[in-house]
Amino acid sequence: MHAAPLTSAYFDELSANIGDDWVQLADRLKLGRPAVQRITQSNAHSSRSAAQRAQRSARDALIQWFRSSAKSHNRVRNLA
Repeated sequence: MHAAPLTSAYFDELSANIGDDWVQLADRLKLGRPAVQRITQSNAHSSRSAAQRAQRSARDALIQWFRSSAKSHNRVRNLA
């Protein structure tokens, strides 16, 4: 089995499946409470629906984790 490339489109698709569980995802990715609060605040005043805000928050969490992750092979393994 080959790992999917970590592209913007992949994060979009993945975040659509995460939805409201994005805080649990952020916890599992060890983003920390301050990061969760920043993501929550940045999406709180959006005119999007609750489901769209949750999807955006999930994507933001994934992107932050991706940017802070030291090694790409660990990124894919952590998502599995």
